[in-house]
Amino acid sequence: MGTSSSNRSSSEPDEELNVTYSYITGKTREFGVRNYPFNIRLSKINNDIARIYFVASDPETGNSDKQEIPVPKEITIVDLGENNVLLTSRDNSFFIVHFDNYSLRLNGKEILSFTNQRQHSIRGSEIVKEISV
Repeated sequence: MGTSSSNRSSSEPDEELNVTYSYITGKTREFGVRNYPFNIRLSKINNDIARIYFVASDPETGNSDKQEIPVPKEITIVDLGENNVLLTSRDNSFFIVHFDNYSLRLNGKEILSFTNQRQHSIRGSEIVKEISV
């Protein structure tokens, strides 16, 4: 699923992509797709919602020109909780929420998965300690 930083059209396999996205910090992420003229962007709308959209790119290098484009016809995204294909919005985007799981697909094959990590950070004062159960 990952992309090579030097030449995306290389026939050598890349390492699988494994990154996280924080709805709190909301740093925009961009992902190249080998041999396709677009990159995928993920940007924060608020602490619950992120926007997935597409920008034009050079299929050989993955360098994007930052110009937003309509959702490519080969792309679908499925809400795995409901097993529904999401519809694009008027601005050619998909919107996802942090509490669901999604599969972004190219010609029906998953290329990115968005997996909710249901967990809490637990902090306690000095008078509390964890007990093994």
